[in-house]
Amino acid sequence: MKRHLLSTLTLSLMTAFAAPAMAADAAPATAATAAAPAGVISGIDTQYIDTSVRPQDDFFTHLNGKWLKETEIPSDRSSWGTFMKLREDTTPQLLAIIEAAQKDTNAKAGSETKKIGDLYASFMDAERRETLGYKPLTGELSRIRALKDKKGIPALAAHLAKIGVSSPYGIYVGQDMRESTKYATYISQSGLGMPDRDYYLKLDDAKLAEVRAKYQQHVEK
Repeated sequence: MKRHLLSTLTLSLMTAFAAPAMAADAAPATAATAAAPAGVISGIDTQYIDTSVRPQDDFFTHLNGKWLKETEIPSDRSSWGTFMKLREDTTPQLLAIIEAAQKDTNAKAGSETKKIGDLYASFMDAERRETLGYKPLTGELSRIRALKDKKGIPALAAHLAKIGVSSPYGIYVGQDMRESTKYATYISQSGLGMPDRDYYLKLDDAKLAEVRAKYQQHVEK
């Protein structure tokens, strides 16, 4: 089974590919290109380019043609692509780094190596986790139960965001989409527990009313 899964590069790369793709129309090498240092790598993988397709006719197939013809989706996967391959390759590498940090007996207290090793050891200690149960969370649960009105929600949400807990809305700082030299604060809405707004607001549907009641019972648990 083969599918068009390799992501297309931005159109700004078209110029870089157009010349090698159209050998018949290619201009002779200039002095500048002839003098280019040997061994310089552009970072663009050209091995899967299908030169039988002109980029101006079908840029996607020109760029990914060979990959699409030669690549099959693994039998244990529903899809496949370069980012999935990247994850598959880097996961064991990351695990090796983490395990090495855990075994490093010379790591200084407070160092990044020590923190990584201790965090991993804590995460892998399933027996202690089962023994403790939810006790480490009692302080946070008490903070949530202490909420008395809507006015306290923003402060609670901010606290939860700082410790990595999702709330009905998330706040984060990222590169400004309009001016990349600056950073901006973004607010996003978390997902809904039920599929869409009708499950919450459509009151004349008996089936949805039943689902809504059961959902409230589930949340109260």
